[in-house]
Amino acid sequence: MFKEIIPQAKPNIEQVNHHSPEKKEKPEFLYHGTNVPDIEEFEPKKRLMPGNIKGNIPPRIYAGDNPAFASTFSFPWFTNEGFELSVDDVGKVIFNVPTKLKYRLNQPVYLYKMPSDKFELTPGENTGHSYHTENKIKPVEIKTFESVQAAIENYGGVVNFYEENNEKQ
Repeated sequence: MFKEIIPQAKPNIEQVNHHSPEKKEKPEFLYHGTNVPDIEEFEPKKRLMPGNIKGNIPPRIYAGDNPAFASTFSFPWFTNEGFELSVDDVGKVIFNVPTKLKYRLNQPVYLYKMPSDKFELTPGENTGHSYHTENKIKPVEIKTFESVQAAIENYGGVVNFYEENNEKQ
């Protein structure tokens, strides 16, 4: 579910590696954002993502340690469309969205809380907030939000909309 997070040039936003993955303590619970309601048990699935184009990564379940961060993955998006996800040095999630794609955030978000004991930090993911497991997981709680923006903002994150200009590459 998580896509490789690659910063794109946008004013006043910088990708920050919030924590050193080697020294990070895993929280008791992690979060998985999706647009699918009523999941009683998650099963690992293969995902086509940057870094897994050949499909050599085994089926997994992905989750994040920050619920605002996990909420951004409740719908499909790619950095080459102009979406940008960053986490600042105090853990605040900043999600930049092209105004022309704002409508894609207007869908329900189901945020599942999961025990972290079977998850491990995902190597190579540049924010240090993504975890994965190859085991089935039963969530312990689910929260529903009317939109992606509502979910992100509920947990102190920010959604910024911007107009793409002709100079952007």
